[in-house]
Parts: sequence; C-alpha cells; structure tokens
Amino acid sequence: MTSNTIILILLSAFVAFALSYFHYLYKAKNQSKVNWFLAFLRFFSIFGLLLLLLNPRIASKSYETIKPPLPIIVDNSSSINELGATYEAQEVYQKLIASKALQQKYAVQSYGFSSEMESMEQFDFKGSQTKLFEVGKNLKSIYKSSLFPTVIITDGNQTIGNDYVYGFEQSNAVYPVVLGDTTTVMDLKISQLNVNKYAFLKNKFPVEVFLSYSGTKALTAKFSISKGNSILHTQNVTFSPNQRSQRLNILLPAEAVGVQVYQAKIASGLAEKNSYNNTKNFAIEVIDQKSEIALVSTFNHPDIGMLKRSLESNLQRKVAIVKPNQINSLQDFNVLIL
Repeated sequence: MTSNTIILILLSAFVAFALSYFHYLYKAKNQSKVNWFLAFLRFFSIFGLLLLLLNPRIASKSYETIKPPLPIIVDNSSSINELGATYEAQEVYQKLIASKALQQKYAVQSYGFSSEMESMEQFDFKGSQTKLFEVGKNLKSIYKSSLFPTVIITDGNQTIGNDYVYGFEQSNAVYPVVLGDTTTVMDLKISQLNVNKYAFLKNKFPVEVFLSYSGTKALTAKFSISKGNSILHTQNVTFSPNQRSQRLNILLPAEAVGVQVYQAKIASGLAEKNSYNNTKNFAIEVIDQKSEIALVSTFNHPDIGMLKRSLESNLQRKVAIVKPNQINSLQDFNVLIL
C-alpha cells in the first residue's frame, strides 16, 4: 500500500467522522446514547462507502531462500572394497557432508548406487554391479532443474549399462572423486575382435582386430592368431604416444568342418601389470555345403571334361559325369545338367 493511499484512507475517516458528528451530535439538542449509537453507524457507513470508492490494495511480500541441491553420490559396489578404498570413500563422504560452507550454499543430499541408485547415508560396499549410467538418468527425474552440481565418489569402473557420458545433462556439472590407483602404466590390449559366426569349408573368413596401447614410449609388439599349437598368422605392430591404436584385417583359412576355436594374442616382451587383456579367444563354425552336380551324357566329349573343371573351380561344387542309366536316385544330386 502506497503512502498516497494511506493519506486518502485517513482523509476518508476524517470526513466520515465529521459528517456523523455534525448530524447526530453537533445539531442535536441533547447527546443521548441513541445519538452516539446512530453517529457510530453513520461513521462506518460513510467510511465504508469511501473505502469502496478508493478500492485500496493491500499487498504483502515474503522472501524464501531456496538452496540449489548438491547430491553427493557414493559408489556402493564391491569393487570399492576390492580396491581397498572403503576408508577413503567414507572419509571423503563425511568431509563433504560435514562441510559448513557447503551446507550454507547448497541443500546437501546423499545417495548410493550399484545396480540401482537410492537415498542412503550408510554404505556397505557389497553391490554386485556398477551401473553409473542410471545415476544420470535418475538425477533427471529427481531434479527438474538441470543447473545443479553433482559429486560422485567412485572408482570409475562401469560394469553394466550404456556409456555414463550420455546419462548426464550437458549443463549438469559433475565433479568426480576417483578412488584407487589412477597411475597410468604401460598396457597393450586387444580392445575388440569382430568375426562372423559361420564360414564355408575351404574358404577364407575375415577377422577384424582393434589393438590399443597405453604408454609413453614407442614400441613394436607381435600379434598372432593360433589354433591349438599351430600359429596361423603373425605380424609386427608398431605403437607410439601419437599412435595408440591399430586396426588389423586378417583372412584365415577354414580347413575343417565344425566349431573351430582360435586365440588372438599380442605381446611386446616388456613386463605389463595387466596381461589378462593381451589375449582373446574366439570361435567360428565351419560348414560344408558342397553342391552335388551331375553332368548327364550318353557319350564322352572333351567339352564335358572342360565344363567339369570349370564348375569345380569353386570348391563348394562337386561334379560327377554319369550316363542316364547310372542315376539311381535324384536325391543324390542337387543339380542335373543334361
């Protein structure tokens, strides 16, 4: 309500009082209780009418400080326990929760996650999975605003789900506290190996291999593919700090029918802290689908022999030259050439 409105209200009250006093008290010969009562009613009727004409508005303002949320999310999976970092995780969490500066600026809330994310303040580090993608997905549903910071205490290993990079909003600032040993060590590994499920006998099938390297020096590694005790393919691969990955395309022969198991391996001769990722086994099923073709003729001719050799140039075909009376069953052949 403005100051001008207050002045008008006071002026209205004065006018109402003056008129009531003039009509019922000043002009009256005797000031009885009835006159005072009538003057009182006349005052409120005139004052109410003037208030309706003025139509004053009374507005009030209230202020409330809403702190932005600060979710502190702890990796509650068993990998933290295996790293021996449970004490560090609890220590970092307690320092963040007890921080007066954070409490004054943010609404601090604590969560834990493994396969699912849930509100918790006590952690046992016994979760069987690390589904970091679900954290970003759940934050979107819990907090409608995307402008808030997030602290994640984790070892950085994700065992299931989509890439966690796509789980968080781009405007959501994420501050990770990484537990465990983060020292970069020299490591060669077979990142991915692609191969078909089936191959035809006597044909060659392709194998696509992606190799990666982590280190600070240039080196030459030996890549090989073996089957049992036989080495089917070997080649040298060069890596450097500027070239940390290689892609190889290899053709291997399918020489036996059935499921064949192979092993891909890369080695450099240098000691590696993690050699488990240096080998990768894969399998392919070799099938024999030879077409049985019959060349049916009543006499011999050089062109028939030429046609037989031409058809059998493809190892998936087998050709027999027969006379009409030599065909006992049509089930013995896939194709008849007369």
